[in-house]
Amino acid sequence: MGPKYRKKRKLAEVGSEISASKRRIVSQSSQVSDLMLAASHLRLNSSLDSSYNLDDLPSSASLFTKRAVEALKMSFKPAKKIIDVIPNIDISKVKNFPEVYYLNKIDRDFLRKPDFSIEKLKKQKKNPIKDKRVLSFISKLYRAVEYSDLKIGMRETTTDSLVDDLLRIVDLNDWPLVIRNHPSFNIYIKNNAYVTIPKFTVMNEDKDIALIQSMHLQNVGPPSNFGEVQIAAKILACACQNIRSLDYDVHIQKDQEDQYIDQTIFAIRVISTYVTFYKAEIPSKYLEKLDEGLPQEQKIEILRWPNRNGAKTGYNLAQPNGRQNVLISLVKIREWNLRNLRNKWRKRRRKRRRSKQKNSEK
Repeated sequence: MGPKYRKKRKLAEVGSEISASKRRIVSQSSQVSDLMLAASHLRLNSSLDSSYNLDDLPSSASLFTKRAVEALKMSFKPAKKIIDVIPNIDISKVKNFPEVYYLNKIDRDFLRKPDFSIEKLKKQKKNPIKDKRVLSFISKLYRAVEYSDLKIGMRETTTDSLVDDLLRIVDLNDWPLVIRNHPSFNIYIKNNAYVTIPKFTVMNEDKDIALIQSMHLQNVGPPSNFGEVQIAAKILACACQNIRSLDYDVHIQKDQEDQYIDQTIFAIRVISTYVTFYKAEIPSKYLEKLDEGLPQEQKIEILRWPNRNGAKTGYNLAQPNGRQNVLISLVKIREWNLRNLRNKWRKRRRKRRRSKQKNSEK
């Protein structure tokens, strides 16, 4: 082995060591870079969480974003079963159930026929439809279907008209239940008011128990979680409004004028003809903590049925099965609230009787 060969081998070994050293440096540099990037993301996320405060909340709920709903510790969850959202009520003995609106032969394809007309339904030889209220409902349903594909110049007026009719069909405007159109509510957080205006609410006596938000098919999308951002804000506003109603039964005992109570609020989203139901159980502690600012630990979970979320994932009023499910669900919500009201009245009567007995004994 000559001197030249040994020299070349020595140079090769040195070069190999240099290359290995470079690879170690690059690897360590990459690891450091990854750690720095992860730390940067962590700091950024932490900064976003800590920097979002009351000043970041828009004054109107219509401007709320997903971030605002997250800051309020509100979230939507798909219900596992229908009874998680719709009360498990036996309606077999309900009087005047609106079964006439099932209209099993009227579906979306029927409504989209070029020759469709209300007059033909009145004069058809087999099973003509004579009920004027049913014909009016079909007319509004037809318009909602007809206008659902328009992409511009379309407001929710046709859907609003259909929803208003639907609520009255299931007697949600019969005392002690009352429909209110476009009421102005406020979310109160640390004495700051954030206004919101639901399309419809249903109240019993002196508190709102359900809210309804109607939308056009082309006006919703993923940025607002298909309108759920606004639904969350309106549910919270409804709860805040209830605890500030003068006649609302929060004063369980004397000298407890600031007492809060748990609330159950239903919400209904109608996108064109697609109907989704929501149920929120709002803890009294959550409402109490809002007086101090954004909630830190208390949360609200809103359950959804049907459980998927999208523009067309709800029950379809334009289809017989969807229409039947919507009518049954609305009647069950109505009966659940009327049952709670009757129980409340019975408690009041017992309380008055006890009070009279005590006064007579004196």
